[in-house]
Amino acid sequence: MDKAKKDVDNNKSLEKAEPKNNKKILIRVAYIVAIVLLIFGLMCHFTLGYKKIYNGVHINGVYVGGSTVEEAESILKDYYKSINKMQVAVFCDDESTVISGEEILASFDAKKAAETAINVGKEGGFFTRLISGIRCQLLDKDVNFDINYERLKLDSKIDKLVTKIEKEVVQPSYTREGDKLYVTTGTTGIAVDEVNLTKQVIEKFNRLEYQPAKCNSTKVKPNKVDVEKIKNEVYAEVQDAAYKNDSGAFEVIQAVTGVDFDLEEAKKIADSVKDIEGEQFTIDLLITLPKLTVEDVLADLFQDELSTFSTNFKVSEVERTTNVKLSAQAINDTILMPGQEFSYNNVVGERSLERGFKVAKVYDSGNVVDGLGGGICQTSSTLYNAVLMADLEVTARKNHSLSVAYVPLGRDATVSYGSIDFKFKNNKKTPIKIDAKINGGTLTVKILGINDNPNRKITLRTETVGVREFSERIIEDSTLPAGASEIVTHGKNGYTVKAYKIINENGTKIQEKLISTDTYSPIVQVKKVGTQATEVPEVPVFEEIL
Repeated sequence: MDKAKKDVDNNKSLEKAEPKNNKKILIRVAYIVAIVLLIFGLMCHFTLGYKKIYNGVHINGVYVGGSTVEEAESILKDYYKSINKMQVAVFCDDESTVISGEEILASFDAKKAAETAINVGKEGGFFTRLISGIRCQLLDKDVNFDINYERLKLDSKIDKLVTKIEKEVVQPSYTREGDKLYVTTGTTGIAVDEVNLTKQVIEKFNRLEYQPAKCNSTKVKPNKVDVEKIKNEVYAEVQDAAYKNDSGAFEVIQAVTGVDFDLEEAKKIADSVKDIEGEQFTIDLLITLPKLTVEDVLADLFQDELSTFSTNFKVSEVERTTNVKLSAQAINDTILMPGQEFSYNNVVGERSLERGFKVAKVYDSGNVVDGLGGGICQTSSTLYNAVLMADLEVTARKNHSLSVAYVPLGRDATVSYGSIDFKFKNNKKTPIKIDAKINGGTLTVKILGINDNPNRKITLRTETVGVREFSERIIEDSTLPAGASEIVTHGKNGYTVKAYKIINENGTKIQEKLISTDTYSPIVQVKKVGTQATEVPEVPVFEEIL
């Protein structure tokens, strides 16, 4: 009974003491919070609220901590006042030079450096700036700030020094002459880290350090002669020239000359000179010539005459003859692959005096006038007829405005550089070649290739379906006697002509198709008629004698 009463009394005592303990704890916590807030406030005051450059900040080793921007600028100006008189010696191997602040126009932007210093540790978010500020206040922070200088002048000085030392490494090389390979071993080069040397010099000026800048050259060894690599590069398996025609895509395969050499023997030679720089040795090549060249293959490709057509011209007309010859030479030996289009203007090119073309008679707006390149239309027309008879596909062709004498009407092809062209396409399965030759006053154009249907023959037929008689223009000429006349330009009738291609196989006509319907304007005949008055002889008058 006494024990129970005692326990009750103890519980009552604990209940009375508990509020006192809680109060003490709260007071202690409050003290701690206050202290933490005080410390945090002081930290913020001396970091986020600090208006000067943080303590511990240096610019290129110059202490500017605790200063205002203006004070730091004054300190730096005073420190760098003699920078243009500073000289830095630069040594590299046995070569040296001296670089002065004056010659590279060295200067220091004290204001900008001070503005950089004031921002050290004060960038970023809240906690970033807080932590950075504490570090700057408690620890040293040296900021590197480069001087201003003329980059080209400094580079020029260092380049001159480095050029005296540097030597480009020469790697092994080889050249081929006929059946010999001439291999040369490499030579050691010397390299200098120019970028690092430049940084050293700038750093000396940054910190006004008068100690010399130094660099050491590095030897750059060449590669060893790799005989196997050389063999892989020069080796070629002999291959005859050929041609193939897969799915209509014709291709001429070039001949390949076989090239090889004895690898083991070459290795022995290379090993014997591996330690000698710039040494040349010879490797004998094994050459195997192909049995068939491209010329052989092309000769087979152009063995058949698919068509031939000739026209005649007057050799006495020298200027016109020259133009015919030049244009014939231009198209001669032209090869067209299957599907390839021929352009007369592209192949013959611009007709100019510089290229040898002459002034001769041409048609211009229905008149006969002198023009540069007169006569080249005879070549294009002769080619046109050969193209038709070879059954090639004509893609662009126009007849003359007036009739011509060297081919039948309806079978001419006029051209004018930059405006009117004659074009055709090789619609065969194999290549074709144009053969244009002049013999005396005869121009002959042949189309050569492979005739896959020797039983087929193409002939041409023309039909005049309309005639327009020429008119006559009379010009009175007082220098001619009355009643006399003289033809200045002979008139020619105009015509409308249809041209047909006739296809025969085994002597039988299987098709006749219209190629074109062409119209030729008449040429007006111009005639002079004399209007000069005839003198009447005077009749003598006799007086009557009485």
